[in-house]
Amino acid sequence: MKKTAFLGSAAVLALSAGNALAATPSVMGHGTPHKVISNTPGLVTLYDQTSDELSGAIGSQNFGSPDTLYDDQAADDFVVPSGHRWIIKEVDVPGVNYGSHAASSLNVIFYKNKRGWRQPGRVVAECNNRSSAGYNGNGGYAIKLKIRTCASKPKLGAGHYWVSVVANQNFTTDSQWFWTLNGTIHNYDAMWQNPHSSYGPCYTWCTTDGVIGYTADLAFTLKGTDIAG
Repeated sequence: MKKTAFLGSAAVLALSAGNALAATPSVMGHGTPHKVISNTPGLVTLYDQTSDELSGAIGSQNFGSPDTLYDDQAADDFVVPSGHRWIIKEVDVPGVNYGSHAASSLNVIFYKNKRGWRQPGRVVAECNNRSSAGYNGNGGYAIKLKIRTCASKPKLGAGHYWVSVVANQNFTTDSQWFWTLNGTIHNYDAMWQNPHSSYGPCYTWCTTDGVIGYTADLAFTLKGTDIAG
């Protein structure tokens, strides 16, 4: 389902900054989408949601001291088909980076869909402090999970899940990273939260519509091994 983009006043202000260093953290960034090109041997594309990338992007970052009140997180959902089991070994995300360097590391978290709700529920797998070596130089990352070192391994049976990518990037020294939005809605709308409510009322999961003025998904690709049967 394709959604028409509508920009609220806050989003317009953020967009006017362009792809440049921001003076203060903002919810939304803007930049030309750049595909993440990764041909890791032995991996297959399990899921891809990059067919309709927008110039808009939403924040998902651990800002570091003294800006931790702005910490935010974005997530989007996907479905592992019946009769399949996915071992996810890489997550590719296009984005916009207002800083001059890649993030120091990235956190990748998988959630089960919360029963009866359209939002992330309990954590089922977590791979924190992943290397940013797969940075494409334009805000996008090919994140290798190396599942043996994950706190809980991303081996997902059939079901409805959410994936979240958070950049560990100090705002004071290297500004801000934003995750590219996708204009076509797959499954449920993307979700976003700002636990300290520094940007407004969305301290826990809410749709992008209430944050940036329009409904969108996030662009991402999951790669790994598909075990059928």
